[in-house]
Order: sequence, then structure tokens, then C-alpha cells
Amino acid sequence: SPFGYEENGFEIKPLKDFYIRDYNNRWTKLLRVVRHKANKKMLFIKTEDGSGIVVTEDHPMIDENLDQIVAGEIVPGETKLITCYPSNILSNSDQIDLVAEFKRKGQADAIFLNRASQGENSEARDIKIKEANNCTYDESTIYINGSKNRIPAIFPLDEETGWLIGLFIAEGNFTTVTRRKNGEYLGKDYLGCETTITCGEEEANKAKAILKRLKIEFGEDKKDNGCTGIRIYNKLFADFLREIFCIQHLSRLKCLPQYYRHYSKRFLKGMLAGIIDGDGSITGNEKEQANTRINIRVSSKTLVTQIKHLTSVLGFDSLLRNVEGMGSERVYRGRVIKQNYPLYGVSFGVTQEVYDLLSPLSIKLQSIDFKPARKSLRSFQGASRVTNVVEVKIKDEYVYDVTTESGTFLCSGILTHNCSSHSLEYIKKYGLHMEKLEIISSPAKHARTLTGHLNTFLASMQAYYAGALGVGYINVFYAPYLVGMNPDDIKQEAQYLIFSLSQSAFSRGGQVLFLDANVHTGVPSYLKDVPAIGPGGKYTGKTYGDYEEEAQVFAKALMDVWREGDSFGHVFAFPKMDLHVNADTFSDPKQYELLEYACLIASENGVPYFVFDRDDVTLSACCRLRTTISDDYVIKHPESMRFCGFQNVTINLPQAAYRAGRGRIEKLFPEIEKAMDLAMEAHLQKKRFIGELMKEKGLPLWELGKIAQDGRAYVDLEKVTYIIGIIGLNECVQYLTGKELHEDEDIYKLGLKIMSFMYLKAKEYEKKYRLRVALEESPAESAARRLAKVDLREYPEAKEVIKGNVEKEEFYYTNSIHFSASAPINLVDRIVKQSKFHTIIESGAILHAFIGEEKPSPASIMNLVKKTWETTKAAQLTISPEFTVCCKCNRLTRGLKEKCSHCGSTEVYGITRIVGYFSRVSNWNKSKLGELSDRHKGNYSLGGLEIESKGDEIKERYSSAPVSTPR
Repeated sequence: SPFGYEENGFEIKPLKDFYIRDYNNRWTKLLRVVRHKANKKMLFIKTEDGSGIVVTEDHPMIDENLDQIVAGEIVPGETKLITCYPSNILSNSDQIDLVAEFKRKGQADAIFLNRASQGENSEARDIKIKEANNCTYDESTIYINGSKNRIPAIFPLDEETGWLIGLFIAEGNFTTVTRRKNGEYLGKDYLGCETTITCGEEEANKAKAILKRLKIEFGEDKKDNGCTGIRIYNKLFADFLREIFCIQHLSRLKCLPQYYRHYSKRFLKGMLAGIIDGDGSITGNEKEQANTRINIRVSSKTLVTQIKHLTSVLGFDSLLRNVEGMGSERVYRGRVIKQNYPLYGVSFGVTQEVYDLLSPLSIKLQSIDFKPARKSLRSFQGASRVTNVVEVKIKDEYVYDVTTESGTFLCSGILTHNCSSHSLEYIKKYGLHMEKLEIISSPAKHARTLTGHLNTFLASMQAYYAGALGVGYINVFYAPYLVGMNPDDIKQEAQYLIFSLSQSAFSRGGQVLFLDANVHTGVPSYLKDVPAIGPGGKYTGKTYGDYEEEAQVFAKALMDVWREGDSFGHVFAFPKMDLHVNADTFSDPKQYELLEYACLIASENGVPYFVFDRDDVTLSACCRLRTTISDDYVIKHPESMRFCGFQNVTINLPQAAYRAGRGRIEKLFPEIEKAMDLAMEAHLQKKRFIGELMKEKGLPLWELGKIAQDGRAYVDLEKVTYIIGIIGLNECVQYLTGKELHEDEDIYKLGLKIMSFMYLKAKEYEKKYRLRVALEESPAESAARRLAKVDLREYPEAKEVIKGNVEKEEFYYTNSIHFSASAPINLVDRIVKQSKFHTIIESGAILHAFIGEEKPSPASIMNLVKKTWETTKAAQLTISPEFTVCCKCNRLTRGLKEKCSHCGSTEVYGITRIVGYFSRVSNWNKSKLGELSDRHKGNYSLGGLEIESKGDEIKERYSSAPVSTPR
């Protein structure tokens, strides 16, 4: 493609060292521009302050709360968008050094400096401008070798030159030659040796006077329509306008000088007056004594936006007008003009202040019977209400999507948006179309094929992620494929899905993929009205709410498979079962039944993770990682619903305490702040590095950075979560105060204060960097040991608080904000107190009931889940039993045993949760073994939660299903 390389039907052009304006007028780096066919409905959106923008109907905009809103969902009169026009100028230059500018443009050999014009000896030899290093040339002229036509070496930027440039922008052009072949029109080429301004007699007389002052030669001729054509036969002047000011010669491409924000206000007000005298019209109502307005109509959208900014710089606001005029005909100065492109308008009321500012320079303003406008327009800086949304036709063949480093940018004064949990909808809608797969798969037409696509997709994605991969709403999004299936066939699909995912040994060193499957007891309310994608990637004409029965049947089938385990009844480590619980789960009888069944499974093998959805749209992955989805567009277009925990940088809280000193609580917070600043810098460094690896085709992470099938980058570094992890809060407060979190209420409150400080600091980073920054309970399978080991070496006092047997090298720090594993408190108190941290640990927190070999009843687990939902703000809860697996008879025994209770073999291994997933105990490091020993000392029993009358009721309702294997 001449524009750039092609990918997924888009033409993509990566960019370097380009910057555009962003929110609050900051600069943001422009990463790439994507071009695609203009085959979508185009909308013109206009706001109260006069800003206007043309976008596709599905383009994400930014509302007053800085949230995304799709253009097609904007409601005139209600929606407010962020608008902003810079009112400052960057500098106040009153001249341009053309010698320096043309040197910078690489034309130093072709242009000469006339030294005699500086007042030197008339015999002085003219020199090339590249030699003009130590001489003054304030009053000199420059010219191209062989030409007599000159321009000032120092071009003044005052009212008169501003007016001349403004008039040229409105009424000027560069001489072109028409190309034809065999009588056929092929286009026009720019000759570059002549410029022309066509205007009325008064404007022509003023322009000629300014040109004489500048010592620029010109000619003139009278037109049949009474206008005067001023012809400037000076290639250097034309180069100045095109190369230095960057003024284009096509009317629809015209613009103000590229760096006009650096020029003096004298020049700027002159330029606006010149544009008014060229393209402006002045209107008024004879019945009104205060209604004089200036209207400017041009075919360049860029120019009207710049004029609006120009009025803001000069101290008053203007109003952008609707797109109009394409295909119309009008008579202008005796000629019939057919409008092939849209016309854009900008207008403003002429108050006394505006009149005083512009009338000394504008011929048109001087000629009217001035009736001042009553007041200037209201100044908008912030949110402006949308007044109009209309469909428009555009002539252009293409539309363009801009991607910036910040994710947003200002376009026509309106803030707009860039055009890892993974969404099954993405695979359903687009099939498999990946960079490293030579074969492209169309969207699946059958559930079995969909499972194959999902498996391949996740295996491919694992190459890019160090942690877990989660799949959201798996039972809901499969539902349209299951219509009309009998229960046995649905069970078969569930078996095929879980066994396929559990046996994908594609990760590092042949490990199985670390996968989470998010299951819902019903269709969440926010998905009930979302159009459903079915077989072939086509919309079914129904919403997901219509498929709730199929979704619940599939959830039950998946639970059956998780309950049965593998061929020998062993527990599935992956995919994990993340069961989402919300208010509907308890009030809807069918959903309640599924929750009861999950509690039975938790009693038998501990597989379910109970994820509490409290008013939020959440996805879960990894050991406890979760995210809240707040983007309405993503919720309504779930094929774009994906998230990524970019990186976890964990803060060693005990070390911060050692640095602060024993008992010096006030010194702790600066130490934590230093550590968090360092963590944030690590995030930013990695973001920059990963961003480079994602930018271009052929780079290692291009698969993630490229524009995906849904028109968005698959991983957007402006939307991922930058995680700050926590470890050892318990040891931190213990060193400072001599007591652990569970030992004293004041110490517990100190722990809450420390975490609140970290939460607020994370929010500061979010505001400063406009990135999502959140705290997480670091799973810390290895970090709990490594950080303790480093601190034992560097801080001998660490031995006083580090947990485990130091002599046996079983030392470790307590996980995140958790109470000590061996703390002698009951499970309910542990849940109530630890859950109070969960609202400020946004990226993931979990409560473990390490029950060992105990087998609590389903009713007691149900009671625990219900009480946790009703009386706490807990994010996630899981029941974690222990098992022994026999290598001889393959039977499973509850608890960690030295030998098999069935056949007596000593060839056994234990399994339980190391953090948020099941694994072999024999693979654990010494520190985790030390923690396991301490778990056995703690009190995690559910005995006090038993409900006598319901002890066996749940078991009876769900009779044990026979062990089965995939057919």
C-alpha cells in the first residue's frame, strides 16, 4: 500500500517523533495512523461552544467524566464532551529569520544574500546564505541565483504582513499547470515560480502597498468580473509560503502557517482580518440593533478549526457551523461554482471589543454600519453539551484512525479517543486471523470448532504473557451455539472444553497453560440487552438475555466436569473455575441452585473460586487478579472486552519498616512512597520498551500492538493495569510495634492506614500519568522467600519478624495483607477483618479457607458464602483442601498422607493450593513448605457454620455423578 503496510483489511502507517495536542493542551506522541474505507455511517457532532467533528458512528468519544462513549450513542441536549482550545501562544516572535530557515530546509547553496542592501559597499560581493555566519543582515534581501526577484532576509511579523498572508490564505493560489493526455484531464502540477491573489480593488491596493514596503516585485491584471489579480513572479516568495509557512495550494487543504502559535498577536490579528476580507461576510438584522456577525466559509476543515483557535487566542470565542454545501452550485463574483467538497463555517459576533481589535485592519469591517453584538459568546473550557448529531456524506474515499501514546487527542477542539483477560466474543466474531498462523480460520459454526479456536488462540497468546490467561463469561458466550442440543451433548461439549484447556502443555518448558474460566450463575444484567453473536460470527437477532437457560445448563455441565475431575477423579488445576456471585444469584431460584451446586463441589474438591461482583463488571484471572470494566462501549461490544495486568512490581513493606526504624511509624510512609515511586518508574520504563516492540510489523510483540479485527489494538498500553503489589504487611507492623495484625485492634488499624496511604498514592499516579494503577495482593510464590532472604542478609533485625524456621531455610514473609498463616483466630474473624482491605486492593484480593483434610458440609460452605456476601466487602473466597494422590492405584485421599489409604503404597504426592491454584507440594520451595506447616497451626475450620437441618440436603439434591472421560 502507498499509505503503509496492510493488516486485517486496514492500511497502517507507523510514525516517529510526531506530537499532537491532548487533554489540558498537553502534547502526546502520535504512534500511528490507520486508513480504511469510508464505508460506515459518518456523524457530524456539534457542541454548545461551537466545536464540531466528523467521525464514524462507532468512534469512541470522551464525555465529561472522562469515560468513553460511542459517537452513535451520544444524546443531543444531554451528553457533554470535553472541549478545549488553547488560548495561549507559545512565543511572541515579531520576525522570521529566512536565512536560518532556508538553511534548515537544506537550500543554503541555491540562495544568495544581497550585502549591498544592508548598506555595505555597493561593490561588496553577494554571498551564499550558508556563508552568512558572522555578518548582520537585518535590512538585507535574499534571492535565488539567476533571479532578480528578492524578499527580505528578515521577514517582519506585524499587522500588515499578517493581513497579506491572511488574504493569500483566503484568495491566493500557487500557479499550476494542467496535465492532459489525448485530451483527458490528468490533474495539476505545482510550478512553484508564481503566486496569485485575486481580490477586490480596495484589497488589491492595500496588498500592493504592503508588497512595495517589503520590496517584493509584482504585476497585476484586471479580471472580467471586476476583480484584480496580483501576480508575484518570485519563486523564493512561493517557497517561503509553502516551505516555511507550510501553506497548501488546494482550497480544501488550506491552513494557517504551521507555527502560527509562535507568532506575535499583532501578526495574528492582521491575519484574521485578511481572512475576513477574503472569505468573510458580514451579516446583521435591521430590526436588531445589536446583531453584527462575521461568517467565514471555507472548504478546509483544518482551517476553520485553526480560525476558531485563533479567535480564542485573540480573546473571544467563535462558533463552528454545520457541514454544508457539497454538490450545490452558487454564483461568486460572476462565476458559477459547483461545490465538490463540503463547506465548513466559523462565525462570531462583533462586539465593541472585537470591532476595535479588527476594524483598523479589515476593509470589510471599515465599510459597514457597525451595530455591536450585545455580548460575546460564552467561553467553554471543559465540558460542552452536544447540541446536534447528524448523519453526513463525505466525498473522501477513506477515513483515518489516530493512535496516540496517551490514548486520547484533541481534534477540532474536542477530546476524542484512540480508534488481559480475553473475550470469547472476539474469537467468535472474527475467527482465527493471527500474524504467525499461515492458515486463517473463519468464525466457528459449531461449539466444538469454537473450542478448538479458543484453545489455539490461548496457546498463541501464552507466548506473550508471563501470567494467567482468563476467559470471560464462558458459559454465557457459548450459549448461542447450544440451542437445541440435548443435555448429553451439552455435557460432551463441556468435557471437551475443559479437558482441551487443561491439557494444553504449550507454556514455558511444557507447562500447562495457566487459565481461568469465568462462569456466571445467570446472564448479568449489563449483558441481557447486548446483541448475541452466534455461529459463523453472525448476530442471531436475539440478546444474551434470551439465552439465559442455555447459559445456565452449560454452567451446570461445566460444574459436572469440574466435580468429576479427570479420568481418575483428580482435581483440575486448570482451567480454574471462577464462579461470579451477585445479588441475583441469591434472589433467583435457578441461580441459587447453581450456587448450591458449586458449594457441594467446593466441599468435595475445593475447585470453585467464589468471585463477588458488587455492582461492577468484573473479570478474573491468575491467583487473584481481577479488573473492573467501566467502558460502556466494551460492555455493549464484548468482542472488545479484554484486559491485561501489564506488570506487577511488588513493594517489600517489611524492608520499608527496617529503613524507617523500630517504632518510627511516621518515617515509614516516606519509605513506602520512595519504593512506590521506583515501582512506577519501572512500569513507565517497561511501557516505553514494550511500546517500541509493539509498534511495527516484524517486531516481537507486533501481534499485540497491531490493530486487531475489531479496529482497536489488541493490547492498548494506555488501558492496561499497572499493578503495584504488596507483601509482608504483617511483618511491617510487627517490626514497628512489636505486635502482628491479629494481635491488637490498633495495630490492625495501622495496617489499614498503611494500605490507604498506598491506595491514595496509586490514585495520584493515575491522575499524573493518566494510566490505570492499582494495588494487588501479590501471589508471591517465590517473592515471599526471595525478599525475606535478601532482608536477612541486609537487615539482621529481619530475623525477629520473618516467619518460618530460619535455620531450615523455611523463612518467608506473610502474603500481602494477610494475617499470619498460623494466627490463632477463627475463620469468620479472619474473613471479616481481611476483607476490609479488599475495597482498596482493586486488582485482586482473595480469602483462603485452608481446611486441610477437613471436609465441611455443602451447607456450611453455602452459609459462609452467603454471610461473606452479606456482611463484608470481600472480593473473592475459596475453600482450599489438601489431597494425597497415589502413583500406584491413582486413588485420591483427603489430607496429606505418607502412604495411600487405599493400597498402602508410599509412592504418593500431595496437592493443595500453593497460592491461588492447586499444585504438587513436592514442587514447592522450602519457604512455601514452611508456610504449609504454619497453615496447619491456624484455625480455618468451618465447624461453627454448620446448619443442622440442611446438613445433607444439598448432597441429596445433587446425586454424585459417575466418573467419566471424554468420548
